[in-house]
Amino acid sequence: PLRAGGLLQRLQLVFVALATAACVCPLRLWPAAGMLRREHVVMVGVVASRVGLWGFDLCERQALQQACVAAGGSEGGARASDGTVALFATEKALTELAGLAMLAASLPLSDPEAFGALAALSLAAVTGAAALIACADSGKFQRTILPA
Repeated sequence: PLRAGGLLQRLQLVFVALATAACVCPLRLWPAAGMLRREHVVMVGVVASRVGLWGFDLCERQALQQACVAAGGSEGGARASDGTVALFATEKALTELAGLAMLAASLPLSDPEAFGALAALSLAAVTGAAALIACADSGKFQRTILPA
């Protein structure tokens, strides 16, 4: 689940970057290539990025379940090691904090013209998550925190 999660998170990053580029690109610079309209690129990018996010979330849940089973808690008994529980609790707390920050940022940026700024903030958050995942994607991390 860890490799699949990393792949799905990178998929999310690519499509968020594509949607953000379409949002912030001035209309006069947007290539008028047939029916490829900027709005379509944004919508497809948003939908595809959600698929990456949901897939990553499923992989994360599977990794947590496997860590619980490896620690001796079978059949739903959540007896994971303290390090694993702390890791996933911290990740969940940071996720909720980032969601709250995006909500707070969207209040003053409620005009449709400011959507590009919100998209750029989202891209920054997804890029930061990708960097954290890349740092954690090492054999030592997987052996100590998430035993196979």
